[in-house]
Amino acid sequence: MKRNTVKWAGAFISLFFIAGLLVYWFVSENSNSYKCPTQALLSADEDLILIQAYKMNDKSLFFFIKNQNQIGASYIHKGMFGWRLEHMTLSPFDTNITDNHLNGYQGNGDNLIYGLMTNGDDQIVTLNNDVAHILNLKMLPAQVVEQYQLNGLYLWYIENDRLAEKEGEIKLVDKYSEEVLDVVLK
Repeated sequence: MKRNTVKWAGAFISLFFIAGLLVYWFVSENSNSYKCPTQALLSADEDLILIQAYKMNDKSLFFFIKNQNQIGASYIHKGMFGWRLEHMTLSPFDTNITDNHLNGYQGNGDNLIYGLMTNGDDQIVTLNNDVAHILNLKMLPAQVVEQYQLNGLYLWYIENDRLAEKEGEIKLVDKYSEEVLDVVLK
């Protein structure tokens, strides 16, 4: 009889502990989830200028500008309770980019690199066989473009699940002549 009581007490304590962990997980997940990706990102910092690259299925990629000299990137994923910020990267940047030159690059995790360039309509950025997506920062509100001195700037990014494994040269190439204008080693 005593052995049965000990078994039941142990089972009850284990069940109580598991229930406590589930409640903790539920509250944590729910409190860090938002109705839309922008809310999730702005919950980390309300003063960001957001540049949405895409929103597909349960994943969204944002770039953002903080103050007048920092640029960053973040993935936001939709979970059971809403959109959650995965992690953010933030790096300094200089808007004084000379034509026909890359201004270095930044990374976010193992599958994303990005940077700024000029002449995005006439040039492409490549890493081995991957061609960068290019976003014209003129798409931002005119007052933001003026205040942050973004006129004529483009944001390029390359996203690849095997990017961490890839070594090589990030090349800035003229679209029409295919001349390599600048190279940065990755």
